[in-house]
Amino acid sequence: MLLDNNTSFCQLHKVKSAVCLVLFLALSFAANFFNFSQVFIGGQFYFVDGDCYARMSRVQQVLDHPGHVVRYHDFENYPDGINSHTTAPLDWLIAGMKKILDFGFWILDLSGRKALPNLDKTDLVGALISPLLGLLTAIFIWFWSGKAALPFRGTLLFLFAVSPILGHGFSFGRPNHHALQLLLLAVALGAEWMLWKKNSLFWNIVSGVAFGLGIWVSLYEPLVLFVLVLALRLIFFRRLLFSRESAVGLGICISIIALFLLVEGVTVQMPDPELIAYFKSWAGTISEMQTTSPLSPRLYACVGLVLIATPVLFLLAIFRRETNALPAFILLLALYALTLYQVRWSYFFALYFVMTLPLQMAVLRKPALVWTVFVIALWPVAREWENRLYPPPVLAEQFEKQRLNNLLLRDAAEHLKSTGLHPILAPWWVCPALSYWSGQPAIAGSSHEGLSGILDSARFFTTADLDAARAILKKRGVRWVVSYETEAVVENSEKILNQSAPQKSLGWILYSAPSHAPDFLTFAYQNANYPYYKIYRVETDRL
Repeated sequence: MLLDNNTSFCQLHKVKSAVCLVLFLALSFAANFFNFSQVFIGGQFYFVDGDCYARMSRVQQVLDHPGHVVRYHDFENYPDGINSHTTAPLDWLIAGMKKILDFGFWILDLSGRKALPNLDKTDLVGALISPLLGLLTAIFIWFWSGKAALPFRGTLLFLFAVSPILGHGFSFGRPNHHALQLLLLAVALGAEWMLWKKNSLFWNIVSGVAFGLGIWVSLYEPLVLFVLVLALRLIFFRRLLFSRESAVGLGICISIIALFLLVEGVTVQMPDPELIAYFKSWAGTISEMQTTSPLSPRLYACVGLVLIATPVLFLLAIFRRETNALPAFILLLALYALTLYQVRWSYFFALYFVMTLPLQMAVLRKPALVWTVFVIALWPVAREWENRLYPPPVLAEQFEKQRLNNLLLRDAAEHLKSTGLHPILAPWWVCPALSYWSGQPAIAGSSHEGLSGILDSARFFTTADLDAARAILKKRGVRWVVSYETEAVVENSEKILNQSAPQKSLGWILYSAPSHAPDFLTFAYQNANYPYYKIYRVETDRL
């Protein structure tokens, strides 16, 4: 009878665990689709930012030439192009998933079923890749937190699922390396946590593979975290650092990095001094490269009000000699400082904050107190989700304008398609999308490596000197010029160039007074319903 009761209890526990897993994964996955209406419009996909379109242009090259490593971008900074720092793993992953999808649709076709024939399958995979990587990360977090036997594990799981910044990192329509980085660094940091508790060959191998692949994906955040982890091992876990198992993990990591350098052929180029002078101004227009304040509401919207008490909670944990509290606090503090330095670190700070949350909550001990504090602390997170799901009128108007802008930009790109080579000059932030949709190269782009093209675009729209404008068009071989709202184009260009534009600059003339355009630019097209984008053909014989 006792055996039957134990068996029933075990079965009930398994069912409860399975239900909780399904609910956790469903909530995590659903949270990544908060921007669905902004990405999927009229049966077509519109990616979140310019970097995403640059990524998908790379993916298209890999699909055209399977196994190809894209080192050079000819679709931006035309005609010079750029030697890109972007790496191959995410390109291959998206291209590979596209091939799998093609096979699946082929099977459906054989069975006589229609498989969404009007959807662009490449764009579909590009839109879904980050949520799918988020789902894999959630699966790892579930099993790792169970293996680590973390107290108050539910706080970790819930905050991981609803953290707005993690939702953005894994968001729909964002084929960006951040999602793959988050997956790999979650695995790497989780493995490191397990190694701090007990050295093992398995977790050393997992750590080596995850850090090695992470560094392949990006030589910035994963490399910095790898160095921080090695420093913590040296300070707190020397026996671990110099163990045979650790040597195996580090050897695997170094081998993957060596393979990365061999495959990618990384080169180091000294930047032009003129470009260095403008880099800071350009970076000031990129939100992820800006600094933030310790009092910024954005930080609390990422992880909740528990952040206020985190130093006290960790100090209490250290005072009570909780296992590995001190190294965990130092690593979290380092990520916090990096987030204040550059907003782009907020993804990784939030990830590790979530992973350390059970350690912080354990200080409170009593479940009723823990869950009361946790729920109250979620208030700024809830506010952020309210603004996303039910935006106030000002935000709703911005979202609607962005939706309309996407439609009109794509409409303009359709009129730039041609069989020949017809390079485009346009405001730099729309160039990746125009290039991807039209198949034509642009003189600007979203990468800092193409800053010379960004500067030429800014100079063109802010000048009133027709000879200077001619020189830019001739040097870059431009055949089409696309103008956009004067205020946005001129203001952004002025920020990059650190100078004011004359009142009747070319940016103003081409958008507000097409009839006064110079004779070497012929008005060719504007959007039918709302004149957002205007296209001019360059008369090369008049340059």
